[in-house]
Amino acid sequence: MGSPRTWFAASVALYAAVWAWSWSRLPERVPTHFGAGGDPDDWSSRAAALWFTALLGLGLVAVFAGSVWLVRRAGPDLINVPNPHHWKRPENIDRVRALIAADVWLLGAWTMLLLAAVDWLVVRAATAADPALGPWPLVLLAGYLVVVLARVWWTWTRRYAVPPSG
Repeated sequence: MGSPRTWFAASVALYAAVWAWSWSRLPERVPTHFGAGGDPDDWSSRAAALWFTALLGLGLVAVFAGSVWLVRRAGPDLINVPNPHHWKRPENIDRVRALIAADVWLLGAWTMLLLAAVDWLVVRAATAADPALGPWPLVLLAGYLVVVLARVWWTWTRRYAVPPSG
């Protein structure tokens, strides 16, 4: 299945591939903002759109990688998890740091996949005769939120539960 860090790296690579693909596909005038109905209501130049998406992707990579870096160095008093009486013990702190880091890598992977899909949708809209997005952004966002909320629930109730002794 691969490690969460590998999933994150793969999602970043996919985002970069979609960005590179969009470089060759976007027209000079790109819809960059869409109303609730999916119709474009603001436009930008191709260069501005590409710069924005490149900086957004790089910024998010820095946020997620930086978060993992901080988690691995944070003192126990800065770590907030369910069942802290168990996880903040000296014998468990390295394990909880690894668990949190894996969770951050996965959240980052899902976020980068969402952004890659949105970039693909923008290229699709920009090259269509009718540059509307349709319902896809809402479907993607709803799917992303369902996955993240399900993971949060599982994390809260199972992942950081106190393991049975024995």
